[in-house]
Amino acid sequence: MNEDAFYTRVQEMYNDLLLTDRDADSRGSVDPNFDLDAFANRDYYENNFAGSELNDLREATNYGFARAPVELVKYVIQNNRPFTEIVTADYTMVNPYSAVIYNNNAGDPNFPFSSDQNQANHDRDDFRAATNIRQQDNTLVPAAGVIGTHAFLARYPSTSTNVNRARSRYVFDYFLGLDIESLAARDGLDLDNVIGSVPTFEDPQCTVCHVVMDPIAGLFTNRDNDGEYDPGNTFQHTRTSNGVPRMVPAGYSLLQADQLPVSEEDTALQWLGGRLAQDDRFAERTVRTVFKGLTGIEASVASTTAFVNAIKNQFVAANFNFKLLVKDIIASDYFRARNLALGEDPNDYADTGAGRLLTPEELNRKISDITGTNYEWRGPNSNSGLLGRHRLLYGGIDSEDVILRTTEPTSLIDGIQERIANQVACQRVANDLYNGGALFPFVDATDIPDGGAGESAIRQNIQFLHRRILGEDLAPNDAEIDDTYQLFVDVRAAGESAIQSQCRGGGGSTDNNGTVIPWMAVVTYLLADYRFLYE
Repeated sequence: MNEDAFYTRVQEMYNDLLLTDRDADSRGSVDPNFDLDAFANRDYYENNFAGSELNDLREATNYGFARAPVELVKYVIQNNRPFTEIVTADYTMVNPYSAVIYNNNAGDPNFPFSSDQNQANHDRDDFRAATNIRQQDNTLVPAAGVIGTHAFLARYPSTSTNVNRARSRYVFDYFLGLDIESLAARDGLDLDNVIGSVPTFEDPQCTVCHVVMDPIAGLFTNRDNDGEYDPGNTFQHTRTSNGVPRMVPAGYSLLQADQLPVSEEDTALQWLGGRLAQDDRFAERTVRTVFKGLTGIEASVASTTAFVNAIKNQFVAANFNFKLLVKDIIASDYFRARNLALGEDPNDYADTGAGRLLTPEELNRKISDITGTNYEWRGPNSNSGLLGRHRLLYGGIDSEDVILRTTEPTSLIDGIQERIANQVACQRVANDLYNGGALFPFVDATDIPDGGAGESAIRQNIQFLHRRILGEDLAPNDAEIDDTYQLFVDVRAAGESAIQSQCRGGGGSTDNNGTVIPWMAVVTYLLADYRFLYE
């Protein structure tokens, strides 16, 4: 859990929740969805650059704004801080490009990008914690963890009629695990007999949800519809309609003790973050988010309740130590279970044991890892890989229009899996076999199934591939090794007709020993295995 790959996966889990990556790769004007007009350097890039360079810098800047929430998640975990800090942090994560707009150097004068520098000198993934971010009029913008970031506020904008209720709804969902819309059935509303001039304040049909949602909506009062900080904008939760209050007082609930203190009106979101951190539901929501991310199981059925409660209590007792939470989940049967004892009813264990379809991002990393190179699978063109056009086809999300991952394979996903298995083998095997690549440490193209040293080397390399690709340690005489070896022998006997012509030979050499195609078949066979595509 000190490796970059761990943090990458955690950030993906939290973007699946927050969906703030929507603008991460936008090449439009700086702040396509972020209201940054209040900042002095709003037009820095437009005033100093043009053409493709300007577009590159815009993309790097929007990436900085959009990634701030998940970079905060990473920063908190990486520095072993209590995980509650994702809603209480008094700092904002910036990269060298967003730092320019904020006119904040995060404590290092050389950190922000400057017009006299090459973009290659500043990594857009170099995020640092910045405090005391001020607007053009020197107004200090109070940081409030994720909920105070421009990315969160812009991803969930408000309107003059919604009055921050959508933001409140997502706070409840993402940090407390409460779906506001589940509090009452909406299909039975009697719209012909609405009570009061402000139904959301007076009609019991509406107030059943609004008395829960509206106090927290009022806490966003000094953030405008696009997210800009405006400490003078305090009318929303007190204004009236025909003499009737439009909304209940801002606070954490309707209880008078939970109302926002007057002294906190300019820092209402910071106050909210503190209350969220103290709420037992925050810990439980965190457990359920991580549990689903690691196992693929929606922890909502009765059989998981006791487990969730137990590790939630351990999580809180450990001062919200995220890494210990991950360890607790990974050490559990929900993650580790592989099979059942004889006589066990599978229906009793439907939610036990990981069998999760890898996301396109995970599968892309896995392919690169097992080939031991920077190789990435591509489809028909350079932008059609698992991080390109095939991302959505393989069940991924774009954080805007497609926000739920496909977790069960479709016929299209099955076709992509087959193509990946064939294409990776086609593109990597010959090169590795002739040039000593990562897939073939124990053989070369001259090793043939001769019943002697050649067969021994082939079996040893097959054993290695089972470990590298499928993560299984098998004895040399295991039946699985025998089956894979027999596949090698049978394909070699079939000759070149066993595989497409464009994949024959390769590596700049002639396959005089007839071993390239059999090894392609072996690698294809393993890459198409359930255990490679699921975890």
